[in-house]
This record gives sequence, structure tokens and C-alpha cells, in this order.
Amino acid sequence: MAEIGRRQTPSGDYPTSPGLLVPPRDDETSMKLKLFRLMYETVRDSDLKVKRAELIKTQYVNSSDFELGYLIGDITDKYNIMSDIALTLQRLYSEWRPIEHINAYEQIANQAIEISHLVDLVKTVGKRDNRGGNKEN
Repeated sequence: MAEIGRRQTPSGDYPTSPGLLVPPRDDETSMKLKLFRLMYETVRDSDLKVKRAELIKTQYVNSSDFELGYLIGDITDKYNIMSDIALTLQRLYSEWRPIEHINAYEQIANQAIEISHLVDLVKTVGKRDNRGGNKEN
């Protein structure tokens, strides 16, 4: 009696795929397990860091100090991006076409504008604190 759902070849055999019938080697299996464990640990560590950051955020959510720290961190990130673009531009100056130079200068200018806006926000938070707007103390 023939099995239902499988197709036979003209010789009466069932088609086989060599990749499906060959069991994986032990070193491949152990490597896959190691990668899986590493990915699991990475995700778990990231989740713990996010939960810790959320706890810190809830503790300081209405704090001017937290706002200032967040703004300074954002300014630092944008400055690092701007300096990375400038260093790349310097390193590849002779290899780039003019349009690539223009794009790099535009990106640097955009980062500088964003930094300027963030510095204005820092000044605003500082003025608010000087007027007694910081109620948590």
C-alpha cells in the first residue's frame, strides 16, 4: 500500500533531499547551541538594562537635572556624529566626488543646527531653575 501525500519517482522510490536525511554534525550542533545561548543572554542582558534605565527614568522624570543630563547626552551624541563625518571627509577627501562632499557638509551643518537647538533648550532649563521652577528640592 502506497503512502498518501508523498510523491514517488518513476522508479518507485521517494525523492530525498540530502540535506534533510544527513544528521547535523556534533560540532555544528554545539556551535548552533552556543550561538543560541549567546543570543539569549544578550537579549536578557539588554532587557535588564532597559528595565534598570526605566526605573532610573521614573525616579527622575520630573527632575531638571535629568532633563539637563538627557540634553547633554543628546548633544554629545550629535557632536560625535558630526566629528565622525568630518574625519571620514578628511580621510576620503581625494576619493570622493563633489556631490559626496556636499552631502557630508550638509550632514555636518544639520548636526550643528540640532546641537544649537539643544543648547538653547539647556539654557531654557537653566533659566527655569534660576527662577525657582525646580520644585523637587
